[in-house]
Amino acid sequence: MAKKLKKTRQPADDPLVHRAFPELGRALQAQVPQIIEDWITLVRRALPLAAQLSAVEIEDHLPDILSRMFDALASDSTKVDQLKEESPAQGAIRFQQKYAVRDLMTEDRLLRRVIIVRAEAALRRRMTQDEQIGLDTAIDLMLQEAIAAFIEHQNAHLRTAAEAELKYLSFLSHDLNNNLGTVTLWLQVLKSQLASSDGFREAVETLDTAQQAILDTIGGMGRLLQAERLRRAGVKPTAAPVHLHSLVMKIVDPVSAQPDRKGVRIEVDVDPSVTVVSDGELILLVLQNLIGNAIKYSTNGTVRIECCDEEDGRLVVSVSDEGPGIAPEHLERIFTAFSRGQTYGQLGVGLGLTIASQAARLLGGELKVESRVGQGSKFSLVLPATGTARVREI
Repeated sequence: MAKKLKKTRQPADDPLVHRAFPELGRALQAQVPQIIEDWITLVRRALPLAAQLSAVEIEDHLPDILSRMFDALASDSTKVDQLKEESPAQGAIRFQQKYAVRDLMTEDRLLRRVIIVRAEAALRRRMTQDEQIGLDTAIDLMLQEAIAAFIEHQNAHLRTAAEAELKYLSFLSHDLNNNLGTVTLWLQVLKSQLASSDGFREAVETLDTAQQAILDTIGGMGRLLQAERLRRAGVKPTAAPVHLHSLVMKIVDPVSAQPDRKGVRIEVDVDPSVTVVSDGELILLVLQNLIGNAIKYSTNGTVRIECCDEEDGRLVVSVSDEGPGIAPEHLERIFTAFSRGQTYGQLGVGLGLTIASQAARLLGGELKVESRVGQGSKFSLVLPATGTARVREI
């Protein structure tokens, strides 16, 4: 059985709760057709989109909403809930009609003007201060419910679109990985054949470049999918004991065995006795990107991975390098996807740092950076004290 939504209680000082305005309510009830007619004229002048709709499409549920509003003004608070139930229909239909939320607010601003003019014409006097407050409260309530419904529909649409895009990217990535993987094997076979023959040195080097480009493409697609999954908050952190030293070495050992590290040294200063209660997969994701970047953009020097405690109990795992560094004007946007620019002195889209930053937030922590051009950079994953208790094994 679906859970019944609890109705929101009106504030105790809400004029619609404990006071009725029968004269105002009855006067406005008789003016509904004229209010609608005046309002449609103003809306068509103000909104180009509305000018393309028929009067029936613009009017939609408004007569019923106004009727509920004026009933609420004329009687006690029992009618307020009926107004709240009817009002979301305006927001829902405007979303379907491709309105923007600003258009919806413009409509209701014009409606407020028309209602006030018609009310005072019907009353043949100015409204009292209490009547004005009561009317404004009713209109605000209608607008609140309509906008809430509009935003709910908009969010649902965005979620559906994001899921469709992610599914498409997943299928595309799968096909690309399979096809490019096959091409890589063919290139490897061709490279072996050429390497055994004289006079094909340049051709072999070209094949190496082509293979690396394919691997970069596959890696880029994987990072794009990772970034999209993290952006949609589809990952739920799972806390468990994590041996930091073992996790770091899982990244460092394969890299250390590679022959093309350009003379970059890797030093690990992480106490093997430290265990963190956190999500190991997300920590691994952060450090893979940080360590990978530090090695990738360094031509020599040392990449250092270390761990330390801060005074407030937080744990910091940092990765520092002696590479080209990052210019100050680029530091503010290095964690934003597709805006890395000339970070590290090379062009790129910056998905790796975006992924690392998103994963850090899911861990309840943050990612910090210090850098000086020509001297290197230091990225630090700061894990919160709460939920990341450290256990020193004896």
